[in-house]
Amino acid sequence: MNLILPIICFSGLLAVPKGMQGPNQLVVGAPPVETYGYATFDRIEIVAPYYISGIPTVFPKSKEVSFSYIAYNSPPVEGQFVAFGIHTEAVSFWPTTAAVLDNETVAVAGKGGDVDQIMTTIEIWKLTTPKVVFEVDPTTGQAHSSVTGVRVRSRTVVYNEAALGRDMVRALLRIRGKPHSIFVQFHDSNDLYELDYTQAVLPTSPPPVPRFPLTKLFGGTPGTDVPYVPELADRSRKCVSGSTHITQGVLYSWWVGLEDQMTNSGYAKPLIAGDWDNNGVIDGWSIPTKEQNQAAGILDQTQYSERRLSTMHPGW
Repeated sequence: MNLILPIICFSGLLAVPKGMQGPNQLVVGAPPVETYGYATFDRIEIVAPYYISGIPTVFPKSKEVSFSYIAYNSPPVEGQFVAFGIHTEAVSFWPTTAAVLDNETVAVAGKGGDVDQIMTTIEIWKLTTPKVVFEVDPTTGQAHSSVTGVRVRSRTVVYNEAALGRDMVRALLRIRGKPHSIFVQFHDSNDLYELDYTQAVLPTSPPPVPRFPLTKLFGGTPGTDVPYVPELADRSRKCVSGSTHITQGVLYSWWVGLEDQMTNSGYAKPLIAGDWDNNGVIDGWSIPTKEQNQAAGILDQTQYSERRLSTMHPGW
């Protein structure tokens, strides 16, 4: 039996938390501090000749996106890393979140820019492959290692609009079962969309700026024209990730950060969206307890074929 409840059974069960409604006007300039700290924990994974794991982090104030890498011998053993490295890219907008899509592709979302302070932007970045380098300091004779060779090869803008209900992105997540589609959750409405970043459509009237299909899937505020999921409005769930479970199918999780867990008796129940048949379509939502997760094998790391886009990460 699947742990995830059907969509029709979930909608309307929970009340929208107070203070979680989106504003009725677009934010101009830097996004508010409440948008800081949102993160997707899917990872870059290079398995040979060294096992390299990487994850992006956004820094809105300094307008930077940083990539942190750690390398192990392959297969990896937890705690026995051989090198690490950090690469930082400057952007013209205030980045709000970023997500790994595959080993060389990352989605980055942000607000504003050097000229226009109101637009919400999503870009697809193509990265070079990181490598492990061992060097000897000619002065001291000491050997050291690092993960280097990372740079952004290309950037493609797939969304750049100013629209109520789609102001600022707080969550990006690769859709399993649809290799070139991502979930996009907007901050002002809490709504969840699907963006296909390969199917560009050129408008018939100028300017000929490509548009990429954006489909609204679930609503995070009442009165929506799609299935309503109230817990999407809970902005304390700042972390998102996806995984493929052997018996439960694809599981997408919205969960609170470590600092929030400390105020929730060490375990804050995640919001989980389930795709039972791995076809890229969410079949239902649930907020299981720790005991329910344990009974369904959700907490058993051996029951995943991939977890956060990693197949063999030692620190799952």
